[in-house]
Amino acid sequence: MSTAHAQGVEPVTKEADSTAVEKKAEKKSERIQVTGSRIKRTDVEGVSSVIQIDSEAIQKSGVSSVSELMQNLSVSIDGSYSSYSVEDKRGTVMNVNLRGLGPENTLVLLDGRRLPDEGGEGVVDLSVIPMAAVERIEVLKDSASAIYGSDATGGVINIITKKDFEGSAVFARGSKPSAGDGGVGTQFSYMSGVTKDNFRNLTVLGYQHTEPTFYRDREWTEKGLSIYAFPANLQTKGLPLQAHPNCADNPDKLTEEGRTLCAYNYGQTSAFSSEFTQISILNNFEYRINDSVSLFTSLRANRNTNSWNQAPNAGEFTIPQAIAASRVNELKLNQLGLTTVEGDVDVYYRGVPWGLRRFEEENTVIGGNVGIRGELGGSWEWQAVAGRSEGKKDQVNPTGFMLKSELVNAVATGEFNPFETNLADPSLANVVNRASYQPFVITETQMITYDLNTSGELFDMPGGTAALAVGVNRIEQDYKKTIDSQSENNNVFGVVNDQGDQGDRQVNAVYAELSLPVVKELELQAAVRHDQYSDFGGTTNPKFGFKYRPVDRVLFRGSAATGFKAPTLRQIYKGKSVGLDNLKDTILYAGQADIPTTTEVEIETAGNKDLQEETSLSYSFGVVADPFEGFSVGADFWYIKINDIVQDMDAQRVVDSIATGRTYDGVQVIRAGNTPDGRLERLVIPTMNLGESENTGVDTSAEYRFRAGATRASIGSEYSRKFYSRVVPFPGQPQEDVLGERGKPAWRMVNTGNVAVGNQSFLLRNNIIAKQTSALDPELDIGSFTTYDVQYAWSHPWNGSIAVGALNVFDTDFPRDNSERAGDDTRVKELYSPDGRVLYVNLNQVF
Repeated sequence: MSTAHAQGVEPVTKEADSTAVEKKAEKKSERIQVTGSRIKRTDVEGVSSVIQIDSEAIQKSGVSSVSELMQNLSVSIDGSYSSYSVEDKRGTVMNVNLRGLGPENTLVLLDGRRLPDEGGEGVVDLSVIPMAAVERIEVLKDSASAIYGSDATGGVINIITKKDFEGSAVFARGSKPSAGDGGVGTQFSYMSGVTKDNFRNLTVLGYQHTEPTFYRDREWTEKGLSIYAFPANLQTKGLPLQAHPNCADNPDKLTEEGRTLCAYNYGQTSAFSSEFTQISILNNFEYRINDSVSLFTSLRANRNTNSWNQAPNAGEFTIPQAIAASRVNELKLNQLGLTTVEGDVDVYYRGVPWGLRRFEEENTVIGGNVGIRGELGGSWEWQAVAGRSEGKKDQVNPTGFMLKSELVNAVATGEFNPFETNLADPSLANVVNRASYQPFVITETQMITYDLNTSGELFDMPGGTAALAVGVNRIEQDYKKTIDSQSENNNVFGVVNDQGDQGDRQVNAVYAELSLPVVKELELQAAVRHDQYSDFGGTTNPKFGFKYRPVDRVLFRGSAATGFKAPTLRQIYKGKSVGLDNLKDTILYAGQADIPTTTEVEIETAGNKDLQEETSLSYSFGVVADPFEGFSVGADFWYIKINDIVQDMDAQRVVDSIATGRTYDGVQVIRAGNTPDGRLERLVIPTMNLGESENTGVDTSAEYRFRAGATRASIGSEYSRKFYSRVVPFPGQPQEDVLGERGKPAWRMVNTGNVAVGNQSFLLRNNIIAKQTSALDPELDIGSFTTYDVQYAWSHPWNGSIAVGALNVFDTDFPRDNSERAGDDTRVKELYSPDGRVLYVNLNQVF
């Protein structure tokens, strides 16, 4: 199904599958280019399935960002981050994840050209694309390395910006969640366009603001307990991790490995998502030099600012044995049965005296393209484009951080006791001032691209005219991450042990695509691309496809392709980094039926310069039909196998595997006191080419449109189902089917109904996500999730429109997984929404 008509009633997403639309395209004889092919054609249908979402459908979706729109597609079966995730290891990003193969396997294009990733992490931040500038979005549900190169294993998102507009227009939006405080959004844009005989120019200005959401604003995250407490927990030689005697009056406690620990409820102070503000500008310009040659430019700039608070600082520091032994009574260690201290004392402390941690981030991205295109002999077209994009993200922490060395010195002088909770102590104020510190991280990225291509007709065949597209492409990419020296030296309390890093690469590619209409009913297509990387070598990937129409109303199509994904720059060059995870220590408690959870285990990772590219093999086969007027139906079966996956090993699977007797190069298990029965404190897990994955499934769609007098209506359904999602977590291990586990639902469905009478319309959408199992308890089911969205729109006679609506209109609560930290907040960000019912109003006015 093609893009929507301006006055028609269409579903939110529409497959490019309708024979009726193809006939209209043939009548117009307009050659167009659809994502997934570089050959222009009069037939919008190709060998691969493409979803097209036009501007009208975007407005009817009721969402405010590209990432939210992508999250609500059935093909985004595992979900994606549709709002800023303040704890994602890839940074604060909004991403897209097609078919559950990961955002790093979904290529994002802007007007058909590659966008730079976020800080060398291999993931594009969709927030850099303002919604006000989007004309339509095309989603290719097929592997496309033979066309676009790396990162297209799971599919391609092509965001096409507005270019043709005459006059001026404004758009305003306001939204308010009902789940609690926070999350209120406002959005404004202004568009101005001029179209003349030999040039066109369009400028879009945008502004967007979303209030932060805190854990305390949502019932399921208002209580999140941490072992980094106030007063601190401690451990030393001969004394496992336990609460200090001063914890007796603390109302929050945790039980770990049979011992009661002091806890801190970070759910009352931490942010779930940041306060987000965006200012953007986009300009598209084209000048026709003569009838066959045009010059064009595209310029864009946006500045995103994010700010959020987190709970007072949490971390570990060490009191040297000599200092602890000299102050054993003052620190009340004697009340724990210690008369002497025989080792260093590890302190798990919450820096309440230093107040909340404040994060302030500013991300500026400036980019553009300049090119020239023309025609040769009426049947050939050529294009030369150069592009450049630069980004700089500054993150600083003005409050809430302190230096470990100052804390240790203050313990030695008696000015500071991490086990005391008297905030009125005047000596403590001096320590706070002396130890306070402002860490920072600066990430700079740059990408330069050059592309030269030509396409056109070759010769006549029984089914039409053979066509060819050929081209060359060069990409120069680099990034640099700068971290303050105190953080790099592991002297900042509460900052993960992180290192600055930098890297660069150059890619040269040559590609070709051939279309052969063998007979009227059958067309064959072939494409091949060779990419030569400066850091790991070259790779060649072909793709073969066909489409066969035995009768006018039925089309069969299929493809087979190899693909690849280059290791990201950070996977190669990243310095040491440490995060936290909750684990079951199956090594220490091997054979026991009830294994306690060890909370906040440090997970250390680093880059690997010996990484190779991931390779993939994919197949697809589909059928689409419109058996009678107004009705269309389609189904596409797909299979993708990925080898040599570059990733950090899953921490829990590492522990479970070691418990069975396996060993792995580079993996280290570090315990308290370096004793075999000490608490699990840190896992060192290298980034490696690991195992493989196999995923297969089917995407189906159906739509019926009809008209009765002045009433126009349509109903549609999209269903994506996985049959299995098999992974080999480590080389040499058997495949495991993870389908149905936490965050990996087996299916997803979106049903849509539209009714329009005159200048008024009503939309009802139903979204369903399948059930899953708990992260730490496979016997516990996390139920399915069903929501309904509604919208009423009125196109008034003054050349504008008003729409009011509600997302999740019945305020349905999502299913919980209480085994996760902070009440399953990560899965909520990926699959669901933390906002419950969201009421919104959209205003459009054209002048």
